Amino acid sequence: MKPLRLLPSLALVACVAAAAPARADSSPDFFVSPDECRMVSPECKCSDAPFLELFLKDRNKGLDGWDGAADTIDSGATTTQEALVAEFFKLYKADQRIIDQFTSCPDFAANGSKTSKFAGISISRGGAVIDPCFCQQFCSEIIDAVAAHEDRHFAFTLEALLDLMTSKMACKVGSLDQSYCDTIDARLLARSEQYAYAVEIESLSQSLDDLRASDPDAPDMECTWEPLPDMAARVMPPAPPAPASFWDRVQMLAGRFLNGRDSSAG
Repeated sequence: MKPLRLLPSLALVACVAAAAPARADSSPDFFVSPDECRMVSPECKCSDAPFLELFLKDRNKGLDGWDGAADTIDSGATTTQEALVAEFFKLYKADQRIIDQFTSCPDFAANGSKTSKFAGISISRGGAVIDPCFCQQFCSEIIDAVAAHEDRHFAFTLEALLDLMTSKMACKVGSLDQSYCDTIDARLLARSEQYAYAVEIESLSQSLDDLRASDPDAPDMECTWEPLPDMAARVMPPAPPAPASFWDRVQMLAGRFLNGRDSSAG
């Protein structure tokens, strides 16, 4: 952090923290760390592969939803985080089979679990936290992907502080266009979600590749499975026409956050 002036800087840090997509300690106290979660989550096996594919498909739908919601910022239709979330849920609906798996946890009601939130971040605990019911109902590679998603949110909030502080100071002195200033918090939320979903998709894709290479119950054999009825034989994240690679996409999203939508995006 550049030592501008202590009090204004602290005020901006507080402002950025308040704008974080998964607010610092808004996750319920009963959520557990990823390590605690993995202790009750079984290892993914060949029989879990179809559900891994389903979860990957759902995460791709989520990323598409955030991409679409982010477009409404650049078009001028959305300026606030609340409006952005509403746009996202117009475009995305979780697969009912994932909801059913989560709610079949015997302790779901007793824990106070909610289908609207199964993971988040905690500043006081230093990263991702997950609903223990989710831990029980899904195998460990899904837990790893969810933890990676939330940890990406956590890291993004810290990494974006300097840029956000600079932008907000520029807005205060009138050196940035007000229409851009009005959308900074919404852009923060969109970029954080896009990064997090991209990381989660990468993790799930790698887990499926690892499963295909070796069956945990028979390490010397390749793992094979029958896809769910409405799934393709192999679900892969849809590659954007350009940039093609995962890290190129991350760099593109960083550029969009700082500069707005690039002209090549259409």
